Amino acid sequence: MSASQTSDVPTLLVKIFGKDRPGITAGLFDTLAAYSVDVVDIEQVVTRGRMVLCALVTPPPPGSKGICGPPCTAGPSR
Repeated sequence: MSASQTSDVPTLLVKIFGKDRPGITAGLFDTLAAYSVDVVDIEQVVTRGRMVLCALVTPPPPGSKGICGPPCTAGPSR
């Protein structure tokens, strides 16, 4: 295992799946960039026009405005 796989840094897994089309990956990373997360790992697979895109990211900094609403707690969805 690499150091990134055994790190104690908390991470979030973002998973997108469905019909592949241009701009999905760019859209995801444009959105993530707005929340100051670090990308730890990424994997993308396309099979017969269907895509699975997974991005392992660090949570937004504490107290920052996040996707889940201000402030982001990065906890379970409600």
